[in-house]
Amino acid sequence: MSPSLWCCRYSAASRQSFSLLYLGYALAALLPSIAIAIRRLHDTGKSGWMILVGLIPLVGPIILIVFYVQASDGPNEYGTGPED
Repeated sequence: MSPSLWCCRYSAASRQSFSLLYLGYALAALLPSIAIAIRRLHDTGKSGWMILVGLIPLVGPIILIVFYVQASDGPNEYGTGPED
């Protein structure tokens, strides 16, 4: 068998089941990731809606990373920070 045809050994049904498995994993990992991001924004005193800043092309994810690494300022309207 030619090395360039290795992907052709698998049937369409197995590729479809892999796609469904991957979709299930992606959805199962997405919700906790969003929850963790919102929790971190709350710890820095920002609203959870600030996660939508990440939708701005190019600079949005950079701004979110800056927000995530900021130190908590102690207790805020959402409760105490993780290091308190």
